[in-house]
Amino acid sequence: IVMFNWTPNFTEVLYEGAFVEFPAFEPECNTDPSWGVNPDALYDCGNPAGAYLKIGVNSEFPAKWPNAYGVVQNINFQNSDLAEMALYVDLDGMEPEDAASAWLADHCDRWTGWSGADASACPAAPVAAEDSTDPIRMPIHNWSSQIAGAYIMAAILESAGATTELIPSDSTLVYTAMCEGDMELVHEVWESSFGPAFEERVAEGCVIDAVTHDTKTREEWWYPAHTADHCP
Repeated sequence: IVMFNWTPNFTEVLYEGAFVEFPAFEPECNTDPSWGVNPDALYDCGNPAGAYLKIGVNSEFPAKWPNAYGVVQNINFQNSDLAEMALYVDLDGMEPEDAASAWLADHCDRWTGWSGADASACPAAPVAAEDSTDPIRMPIHNWSSQIAGAYIMAAILESAGATTELIPSDSTLVYTAMCEGDMELVHEVWESSFGPAFEERVAEGCVIDAVTHDTKTREEWWYPAHTADHCP
């Protein structure tokens, strides 16, 4: 098979495989038909490889939740973290809340280090903070790692004394919601999917580029290793 896939995802935990290597992405691929292998078409190239995954917050966040903002800037998910979250939900059949609890239990030292919470217990007791008592509103989208990750983010922020609220949201409208003051934080900003919309709002000054994870993302056509063996 060849299928559209992305990383991080549970497939990289379970299966050996590789992405199809199309011509490397350049901005002209999306605007100039003469660029690339097909002189009559746009988009004749691959998606960006090694793209970023960021956390974004709205412009009022650092002043309103300074303690939580410090925690946000410490958070650093890796590819394996998001792959594990997706595996718990998509293959193990866990509810996202249970997947979040499993991840938090398995990685207590890491996330309590981010939040400054007491690592002797999971979940950790909140610490005193001078932040606003208003809830930090975060979106819930429609893919497994994002949903589980939202519950994980909520637990980390709450361990640092904040309150949170998770709101089902259209992933294409979340940055507008942040600029309008209806959302405070989005923890999965994928460059190849949402980069232009996110960066436009950052340039406007109503969204802050808070932190870049070590995660390197990619959305591309992918094949398992046996496909190359059968069809070299």
